[in-house]
Amino acid sequence: MSVIELIRGDTPTYDLELRSGDEPLDLTGMGITFTAKRRYSDADEDAVIRHDLDDGGVVVTSAVDGTATVHFSASDTADLDDLPTLVWDVQVDDVAGGVLTPLRGKLSIVRDVTRNAESS
Repeated sequence: MSVIELIRGDTPTYDLELRSGDEPLDLTGMGITFTAKRRYSDADEDAVIRHDLDDGGVVVTSAVDGTATVHFSASDTADLDDLPTLVWDVQVDDVAGGVLTPLRGKLSIVRDVTRNAESS
């Protein structure tokens, strides 16, 4: 289980190494979804953060090596004044209907110090 720490309102990326046992998953033709929720029981449509290949929030960096990147946007966390700790996972779907969840963990939203930085 991995822990991700995001500073509220920031736009970081998070690199994923997707494996099945000791072997990297071949991501060719696969669907990949990153989902973060307040509770495991929350419906997918109620997720706080949800990104996939279609919305560009998940990008495959090497299909044969099983690597991808999640791109967080400022709007993912900017309004989370309660600074929750979320549960997250990455689901990989193949064209035959198979599903694998190779990564999961907790996502901690932490307070930012500078709220309204002005560019110079």
